[in-house]
Amino acid sequence: RIYSRHELLREALAIPGWTVDRVISSRCLTAVCGILYRDGEAIVVWRGTNITNRKTIKANGRVDLVRFTVRLPGRQIPELPGPAPDAGRVHAGLAELFGEVDLQVMTAITNHLAVGRRVFVAGHSQGGGLAQLTAAGMLLLAWRQVNEDLAPAGLITCGSMRAGDAQFSHFLTHAVPVDPEHGDFGILRFRNNNDIVPLLPPGRCGYRHAGEELYIWPNGVVSRNPGLAIKLYQRLKPIVCGIIGDGFADHAIGE
Repeated sequence: RIYSRHELLREALAIPGWTVDRVISSRCLTAVCGILYRDGEAIVVWRGTNITNRKTIKANGRVDLVRFTVRLPGRQIPELPGPAPDAGRVHAGLAELFGEVDLQVMTAITNHLAVGRRVFVAGHSQGGGLAQLTAAGMLLLAWRQVNEDLAPAGLITCGSMRAGDAQFSHFLTHAVPVDPEHGDFGILRFRNNNDIVPLLPPGRCGYRHAGEELYIWPNGVVSRNPGLAIKLYQRLKPIVCGIIGDGFADHAIGE
C-alpha cells in the first residue's frame, strides 16, 4: 500500500519497540526511505520502485555507470590518512535518485551515530540499490572522519538490483564490517527463488553484486551461494509447467 499511498509509510513503519525518526523522500517521491531507532540501534530502510512513477521507471533504465559521489554533512578534518578510497562506479539512475536526498539521509544518519547508535541499512528491489549507495556513503563518512565506528553495522537487501561495477562491489564487500561478537554481520543479500530483478542490470554491462547471495528456496530454506546449475534448474521448472511471470511473482515484497 505504501507504493500508492505515501502517507501510509509511517503507519507501515510502526514496529513495536521502535520509534520512527523520519521519512525522507525526493520531491517527486522517486526515492523514499524511513529511519527507525531504538536504544543503541537505527535502521535506514529504502522503498523499492513505484511502477506508477514515470521518473522512477526512467531512472531504472539508465544503466550507464557513473563515478559514485555523496554529499556529507559536517567539516572535513584537517589531516586525512591519504587519498579517498575508490568506491567505483554506480548505476546512473540510482545515483540521480540518491543525489536528490543524500545530504538529508547522511545528516540523519550522522545524528544517530553521534549518540552512539549502530546504523543498519536495508532495502527491497530498487531500494536495495539505494541501500548500497547509502552504505557506501557511510563508509566514505567513516574514512573522512577517521572513525571506523561510523561504518554501517550491516547491509540487508532483498531482491536487489545490481548497483555498481566490480570496484563498487569490492568496496562494499570488503569494507562493510563483519564482527559477530558486536552484531556487525556485513552484507546479507537475499534473493527469492526465481526473482528476476537481481539479474539486472546484466553483468555484461559491467555490473556486479556485492556480498554473497542468500538464496531462498520455494520451501523457505535459505542457501548460501547455490550453484548456477541448480538455479537454472529452478528457473526452467515453471517454464516447463507453463507458468508465466514466475520471476516477477517471486520479486513481490510479500514473497
